[in-house]
Amino acid sequence: MVNNAVEMEDSSKDLMNSSRNIAEPATITPQVSTEGPVPEENPLAILLRPHKQWGFIKTIQRGRDKAFLRPMFVEAIGSFWFIFVLLMSIGGFEFGTLLQPLTKQAPLGSWVSSMIALGLSVSFGALLAAPVSGGHLAPNITIALALFRGFPWKLVPFYIVAQFAGAIFAAICFYGIQSPWLDLIDANRTAASAPIFVNMPQYTAGFLNMGHLFINEFLGCVIFMFIVAAVTDLKNPLVSIKAAPIYVGSAVFMIANTFGWTQFVLNPFRDFGPRVYLSAYYSGLWGMHGYWAIALFVPILGDVVGMLLYDVLVAKDYE
Repeated sequence: MVNNAVEMEDSSKDLMNSSRNIAEPATITPQVSTEGPVPEENPLAILLRPHKQWGFIKTIQRGRDKAFLRPMFVEAIGSFWFIFVLLMSIGGFEFGTLLQPLTKQAPLGSWVSSMIALGLSVSFGALLAAPVSGGHLAPNITIALALFRGFPWKLVPFYIVAQFAGAIFAAICFYGIQSPWLDLIDANRTAASAPIFVNMPQYTAGFLNMGHLFINEFLGCVIFMFIVAAVTDLKNPLVSIKAAPIYVGSAVFMIANTFGWTQFVLNPFRDFGPRVYLSAYYSGLWGMHGYWAIALFVPILGDVVGMLLYDVLVAKDYE
């Protein structure tokens, strides 16, 4: 009888197991074939994935970095963008104005659109250069940062040379692109077309003297560097350092529209670089007007004073 009970218990267990197997079918895990076609990749993922580096490129990069050339390259590129975009936008508009009697068409662009392009060029140049060199782009900023932010003085000459090289290349490119138009309006390269390339406020000679031009450039640079110091202050809770290039470009746009109606440079090499290069084509370029001295030295003085005022009036460096 015990045996019958055991057999009945075993039969009931088998029945329960059978019913469970029917109620709960086994889960089948699909097998993914690695030999089939690869799914199409998102184009954005292709753009953002690590790019393929050829062996010779890596070799060049190692040599470049050992020679400390990478910061120099990005400073030169950033300086080029700043000056080339400014020359192309303002100069192109002036060319369109001067050529209007020949083309019978209104010039494209305006002062405001030119300054928008300038502000964007500074932002993009800073985005490129800031992670590598700090994104100075101009000698006046380099000198101010060396005085007040501990930038190594031994690097200052190298940065200035790189920025000047970018300015010269910007002048070469602009002159090369616009020289056919220049031949139509000033084949002899006289003072009539020189202001397209360099700052020559001869139109203000009747009511603005050098003192007015000095104050205009000085105040513009002081305000600009005050803003730069504020948006790069790590203790400023309202500003992210990652957004500093956008803020700086916006500041350039604001200063250019405020002070540019008289004259402005913000970057000494904006005038000095093209003036040096164009001396090969224009005679007496340095004697036409003395504004070149204001454009070269006053931005340095203005940026130093602007950084000093921010540190004295706003910054808090003690605990």
